[in-house]
Amino acid sequence: MVFITLIMKKILVTLRGKWPEYILEILVVTIGILVALMLNDWNDSRKQKYREIEVLKAINSDLESALDELRGDLEAILQSENSGHIFKQFLMSGQTFQDSMLVHYNRLNDDRQTTPPTLGYQSMKSMGMDIISNDSLRLKITQIYEHTFPRIVEAGQSTEKFDIRKLLYPYYKKHFELSNEQSDRTGLSGSLVAYEYKIKEYDSLREDNEFIIDLQKSFEMRDRKIWLAKMGVGRTEALLMDIEEELAKLE
Repeated sequence: MVFITLIMKKILVTLRGKWPEYILEILVVTIGILVALMLNDWNDSRKQKYREIEVLKAINSDLESALDELRGDLEAILQSENSGHIFKQFLMSGQTFQDSMLVHYNRLNDDRQTTPPTLGYQSMKSMGMDIISNDSLRLKITQIYEHTFPRIVEAGQSTEKFDIRKLLYPYYKKHFELSNEQSDRTGLSGSLVAYEYKIKEYDSLREDNEFIIDLQKSFEMRDRKIWLAKMGVGRTEALLMDIEEELAKLE
């Protein structure tokens, strides 16, 4: 601002005596207005850039949390899928029941509910989607929050038609009972006393056609969960890289 003032004074000194005084006054006012507008635009642009950086950082933090959850869920779902196939093969083999199979049966009922944080994205929407100046990046962020994540959330256990635990739990009550053997589960409070299950009649479970059908249905449900989780992990990883590149440019 000081530099611009000095330039204006130098111009006025040069023109004084050559142009009428009123022309110089008009020129001073005009230049002053133009300079003020330029400074205002520059200041607005600087503030806009700062807000954009803050929003991107918030989204980046949310996506990192979502990625950790997705990776953990994917690992657990894959483990459950593997146990499901082991238990099914054991059922079909006709072998004598072994207690080790209870571990795999318990994993059959394991399910997940991913809930990605959305505070950064909500800030982006409240400020106006154009807060993100990079059109391509803005589209990718919108797609993951409006399409990818909702599909993953819908396929979680909070949605009845995708709730594997609810699907298979009735067979716990039908074919299993509590034993006197305590498990190592302590619950959230650390004071829960839990007991292991034991099977009532192995042949009854193996010959339960409804259980076999629902077991197959659980495989199909879990296959969808795995596909969505893998897609979510891949897209989130790619988007995080894009945001980091954009932040490097803006900062």
